[in-house]
Formats: sequence, structure tokens, C-alpha cells
Amino acid sequence: MKSEMDFRQEFEEQWNKYQEKHEIFPNIMILGRTGVGKSSLINTIFGKPIAKVSDLTPETQEFTLYEGKDNDVRVNLIDSKGYEINDDANTSDEAMKSFVKKVEDYIKEIEKQGQKVHIIWYCIPVSEERVEPLDEELIKALCKFDSTRGRLAVVFTKCDEDDEDGTTGKEFKQIIDGMNIEGLQTFEVSNLPELPLDLNKLNEWSVKSLDSDDLRANYIASQMNNLELKKAEAKKIIIAAAAAAAVIGATPIPFADAALLVPDQLAMTVAIINVYGIYEFAHISKEVVASLVISNLGKSIAGGLLKLIPAAGTIIGGAINATVASTITSALGYATSTICYNACKDIMNGKEVNWSKLFDFDIVKTMFESYLKNKDNMGE
Repeated sequence: MKSEMDFRQEFEEQWNKYQEKHEIFPNIMILGRTGVGKSSLINTIFGKPIAKVSDLTPETQEFTLYEGKDNDVRVNLIDSKGYEINDDANTSDEAMKSFVKKVEDYIKEIEKQGQKVHIIWYCIPVSEERVEPLDEELIKALCKFDSTRGRLAVVFTKCDEDDEDGTTGKEFKQIIDGMNIEGLQTFEVSNLPELPLDLNKLNEWSVKSLDSDDLRANYIASQMNNLELKKAEAKKIIIAAAAAAAVIGATPIPFADAALLVPDQLAMTVAIINVYGIYEFAHISKEVVASLVISNLGKSIAGGLLKLIPAAGTIIGGAINATVASTITSALGYATSTICYNACKDIMNGKEVNWSKLFDFDIVKTMFESYLKNKDNMGE
């Protein structure tokens, strides 16, 4: 039987493998004039100011790349310097075409480096009470550009400054809809946490617009205001892991060899912890996660979760079949997801989280048993 130290070492190996494997971060370009509320939008979605500039090129006077690894998030943000609109040459056709070309040239340049702009948030503040011609020209151009077509969302910012009926926001939406661009989405957001408006919808659209599982998982981990998005992604991870466990158990294995399931179970729990963005959400270091969370999960698995499976006592010395293998894995995944969900919820509500007890055996055991009791009603 494997010891607690064995489980911890395996868990740390899986943790490190996951971090190395999932280093591809989505690149989000944020366009909009100076003062439109881009910083507020970033802070609201990712829970922190993204301010440290990376050394990654290309970097121009008009655009700045903020690399995720420098800011403890798993997204890279490309911020436009901000362009000004007034009554002189800046409103001319030449000036508009010039800025459109700068955006296109930037996108082409990073593509030469093997990267791409995965999604674009184009910010227009309702406080301006006008959609400028340059806004419309840029939106049209980007929706025609091959690599960004279908990846741009128009975000109406500062909607807390609109009237109670959201009159300006509705007018802006009519203008954008009137451009008749297929698939172009609009979202209203606010600077006030108590007025989220379409923030969750913007997150969901952003996830759907990303074209790989790794990019989607990293975005979901980084965003800090939609826990249901994290929970849904965790469920996908659990379902996949349970299916893999069932394959292992399809040829029944001796109960004493249940450790054969452990590598997949550890990979699953690591993926779940990461998709909740625990160390990002709580502003704790990876070292703390490794020393506390991983240690406690190692203790829990070594402590005898297998014994909690109904009728386990009757099959000791017998075999674990596909159903038992799948159930063990699903129960552990559910326990991990629920604990992470509750911890993140407490953090959002300003409550303290005792990280040293987060994955204590008794807590995991309670969640594990809850799954076994209610799994028939959970759609699993």
C-alpha cells in the first residue's frame, strides 16, 4: 500500500507536469479610447490590476503586451495606448485608416512570431453618449480580418452612468446591430460590482471563442467573477477522468491494486484545482499550494477514501470493476471541486480561508460521502 509520502510525491509530479503542459495562454486585445474603462474591466474580470509590462516583443507605441506569467494570471493582455477623438485631423478618413492599419500590422507581426490574437474586447463607454466613426471603422475592419473575424466583442463600459432604463446602452446596441456584421456580439458592463449586467455573458462568450482546451481552461482559471463557469469546466474534467478510470476497471483489477487509478485521479484533482485558479484567486503562492493543499490531498487519499465505497469490504481481495473505478474517481473529483468552489466563494465574500485545513481528510470524506449519497440525482 502506498504511503502518504508516495501520494504527495506523485501529486507534486502531476502538479509540475500540469504547469509545464499548460503554458499556452490566450492573448486578449483590448481596444478603446483613453478613459473608456479598460482598466476597470480588466480588474473586475481578473481580480487584479495588470500593470507589469513584459519584455516580449513586438511592442509598439500604440500597443503594450502584459504577459500573464508576470502578473500571476494565465492570460496575456494586449492593451492599445488609447486614441483620441476630436474635431481636427484625428477624425479624418486618413487618420482612421492609419489606426486601422496599425492594428492590422500589429496582429500580422505577432502572427509571424507564431502567436495570434485570440479574442478582442472593443470598449465603448456609454458616458460618451456617442459611437464615433472611428469605432465603427475599426470594428468593420477587424471583422473582415481573417484571423480576428468572429473573435471580436463590443463591450459597452461605464453602464452604471446610464439612466435607469439603460437608454444609451440600447441606442449603442442598435447602432452596432445596424452594422449587420454576422456573429458580432455586444455586452454591457459596469464599474460597480453590484451591477454586473452582462459580465458573465462576456466571460462565457470569451471562453467559447477560444479554440483549444488549454486556452479555455487558462481563461476560466484566471477570471474571478464567474464561479459557475469554473464549476462547469471542473465537471467536464471529472467526467473525462471517470471515463478513463472505467476503462482501467473494465478488466477488473485486484482491490489491492487500486493505486493503478491514482495517476489519473491525481491528474484530475490537479486540473480541477488549477481551473478554479486557487493560488491566483487567493493570492497565495504555488509553494503554499504545494506544501498545504497537495500535502493534505495526499493524506486524504492515503487515509483510506477507497474504504468509503459501498460494499468495498466485500470485495477486498476481490476486484475493482469499471463501475467502482468510475465511482471512486467521480467522488474524489466532486469533493475536490466542491471544496475549491466553497473556498473561492468565501474569498469573494471577504471571508478567511484556512488553507492548512482546506483538503483535510475529514472534509474530503464528507464531500466524498455526499457524492455517493446523491450521485443518482446529480446527473452523473
